[in-house]
Amino acid sequence: MNKIEIKSHYIKYGERNDNKRNDILRVDYISNLTDNKKIKVELKDNLFNVEKQSMFVEHGNGHFFCSFQSAGVHKVNNGLKITDSFIHPLKISFTDVENNEILLEEIIDIKFVDKSLRGENPSKKVAWIFGDSHIGHIAEKINYNEFNYDKLYIKPISKIGLSCNRFSNSNFLNYLSHFPIIDDDLILLNFGEIDCRMAIHKKNYDKNIDKTIILKGVLQNYINAIYKIRLNYPNNELFVILPNRPFKDEHISTSQGKKEFLFNSNENDRKILHNKFVKFLCDMSELNNKFKTIDMSKYFEGENEFIDRKFLTNEDCHMKSNKQYFDFLYQEIKDV
Repeated sequence: MNKIEIKSHYIKYGERNDNKRNDILRVDYISNLTDNKKIKVELKDNLFNVEKQSMFVEHGNGHFFCSFQSAGVHKVNNGLKITDSFIHPLKISFTDVENNEILLEEIIDIKFVDKSLRGENPSKKVAWIFGDSHIGHIAEKINYNEFNYDKLYIKPISKIGLSCNRFSNSNFLNYLSHFPIIDDDLILLNFGEIDCRMAIHKKNYDKNIDKTIILKGVLQNYINAIYKIRLNYPNNELFVILPNRPFKDEHISTSQGKKEFLFNSNENDRKILHNKFVKFLCDMSELNNKFKTIDMSKYFEGENEFIDRKFLTNEDCHMKSNKQYFDFLYQEIKDV
């Protein structure tokens, strides 16, 4: 007999066309503990393993429940909630705080294809942007109806902390299958900034592997993922939005900020990696015509191939919420 047994789970889905929407997951369970224990209940994203949220409960034997709220796709929440709502598999764990014993770890197998994301006119073309926290941050303060352009809807889908390499090495097709993508929709991928700014530098520091060699592996994995998406979505135009240009070291002044956002990197290394990243994707696009690239950074460029600091949030790696970004993007894709 397990010390914790899940009996059921239930999800109440919130209003889909609301920036502040959230979904509520309720998990009912039985505790077979004989003594009163403080327990950490943790909910994790089970596809990419980049997001988690937790709570603490205290009880002994009996029937109990816990509830979690998700964050909407427009919300950058510093890892406090699962984004994209509760539409794909999650992992829940119960841990005894005193001795760190895992009492239960179980997959909650969820698949919810939210057709209402297509808006009031479900047959209208949708441009789906799948990306990391950057696309979510740029969209954060913009109402959903402002993404309803004449020829198509733009739907930014943000997953916090999702590097290009992690996306490529995960079950990304499973992830895409949770969205109501139909023929003639556009699929846009927006990854790479995390890799060029931090992830590659961290791996270089941890494993003493040359940064250029690490980048080659990241790009090969990414191009393989792009080709696989192309194969599985033959009736959809596929675009790769090139990552934001790097920012200068001076933008982050605090030691904690440098540790969190830059990790063992300097502006010249970041620029070199970014330029190699962009050149590879542009070359591959021209070589085989399986996808097109879009350079949004040209609209926000400052001096010496760095992003203009005025578009960035203070002491942070993200761009400010910016409706003009999507207006420019619409001009790039409206006639496809």
